[in-house]
Amino acid sequence: MKRSLTLIARELFYRNGYSRTRILDITKKRGVSPANFYHYFNSKEEVLRKVIKNESEEYLNRLKKISEIHDGVLDKISNILDINMTLIFDKPDFIILLEELKLERISGKTEIMIKNIKEANKLVLNEILDGTNLDYQDKLLACQLISTTITTFYNSILWDCDGNCCLEKIHFINKEKKVNELTQVVIHMCKGLNIPNDIMMKDLETNLYTKKYFKELLGVLIKKCEINNTYLYMIYMEIPVIKVLREKKNFFFESFMKSTGKTFANILRFRDIKARVGDTSFIFALVDYKKSSFEMTLKRFEDNKIKLYKQYSIKEDYPIILSLLKIPELQKIDIDAIIENKAERDKYLIRESCI
Repeated sequence: MKRSLTLIARELFYRNGYSRTRILDITKKRGVSPANFYHYFNSKEEVLRKVIKNESEEYLNRLKKISEIHDGVLDKISNILDINMTLIFDKPDFIILLEELKLERISGKTEIMIKNIKEANKLVLNEILDGTNLDYQDKLLACQLISTTITTFYNSILWDCDGNCCLEKIHFINKEKKVNELTQVVIHMCKGLNIPNDIMMKDLETNLYTKKYFKELLGVLIKKCEINNTYLYMIYMEIPVIKVLREKKNFFFESFMKSTGKTFANILRFRDIKARVGDTSFIFALVDYKKSSFEMTLKRFEDNKIKLYKQYSIKEDYPIILSLLKIPELQKIDIDAIIENKAERDKYLIRESCI
C-alpha cells in the first residue's frame, strides 16, 4: 500500500504539481480513504520526501561511486556529466518538480534533501579536484563553473527562452549529441583551468592516498613549511604481514587491508597526509607535528595490532617497524628515494620503533 501511494503521489506531483495535488486526490486514485494514507504518512510533504528519495537515490549513488573509480580526472568529470544528462533525459519531470518546489512552502528537512541533490555535483567535483594541483580558490571556481554549466544545459533542454517549461521538446532532442556538447564545453573549461588528467587519489585496497597523490600533496605541504620556516616530519611504516597474507592467499587479506587503512585514518589527524606507497609500506606527513604524535601513533597501533592479529587469525608475530623522520632541508628532498630506500630514510631518522 505504501509503495502504491508513493507511486500515485509521484504521478500526480508530476502531472499537476505539488501544490495542486491533494491527499484526497492520491487516496481517491488508489481507491482508499484518507485514513489509509495517514496510516503510512503524516502529511503530503512526507510522501513528497519519499518520492524525492526514491527518484534521486540511484543518481546520488552513481555520483558517489565516481571517486572510487581509478580513472583520470577528466574521465571522472565526463562520468559526472553523463550521469547528469541521463537524469535529465530519463527523469525530466523530477527536475521540474524540484524547480517548482523552490516556490512552495516546505520544511527545512525537505529543503535539505533538495539542496543535497543540487549540491551533489559540487561535492563529487570537490573530492576529485582534491587530487589535482589546483589551489583552494581555483578548485572552488572549477566546481562552480562546471556545476553552473550543467544547470545551464538543464535549462536549455527543459525551458524555452521565456522561462516556460517545454517538456515535450525533450523527445525531439538527440541525447548523445547533447551529452557530447556538454562534455566538450566542460573538458575545454578544465583544460583552460590547467586541471591534469592523471591523478589517482586512493589506493583500492586500503582507501588511503596513492604514492603519486601523496607526492602531489606533499609538494603543497613543503611550500607551507618553507613559508612558516618549519621542519617536515614524516612517519614511515613497514608491515611485513601484508606480504605473508597475500602470498598465502589468506581468506582475510582483503578485510585486513581495509581494516589497516581504516586504522591509519582513525589514528592520525584528518589534516595529516596518509598514503600507501608500496606493497607493505605506508607513509604519513604530519601537518602540525607535536612530540606526542609519534608516541601516540605507536601506542595506538600497538593496541590495534593485537586486535587485527586476533581478528584475522594471524598466529605468528610479524614485527611492524615505525620510523620517525625529520627533514630540515626541504629543497634537497628526494621523496622517491625516501620512500624506496632505507639508507636514504636513515639520513633523516630521529627515532625508530618495532612493535
